[in-house]
Amino acid sequence: MRTVSYTDLKNRFASAIGVDTLLTAEETGFKRSLNDRVRGAWTRSKWPELTDIVEKTVAAVADPPFDKAVRIDNASDLFDVFSVWNKNPYTEVSAVQRSFSLINGYLVLPAENSDTTVFV
Repeated sequence: MRTVSYTDLKNRFASAIGVDTLLTAEETGFKRSLNDRVRGAWTRSKWPELTDIVEKTVAAVADPPFDKAVRIDNASDLFDVFSVWNKNPYTEVSAVQRSFSLINGYLVLPAENSDTTVFV
């Protein structure tokens, strides 16, 4: 099996459409196309899902005291936390990754965060 880097694929795509470099919108479209193709191949092969995106409500917690937190130690729909987003990154192009900490069974967001829900 031959391995091709993302940069090589991007450069080949840019060359194929006749430009030296991709604009941000073109690169976003290129990434989305790659993701759709990989997701389609994964589904056709009937391989299991590697990641699920779960929406969680952010709230203040009294014990321990956190201004913005999500209790995750008892969540049956979460196996592991890799990223936290303000919107679903699979469906929203404008989704932004949020910083977080994992403390005593809670996913804790910075106090200045204004999100009421997050996607984990």
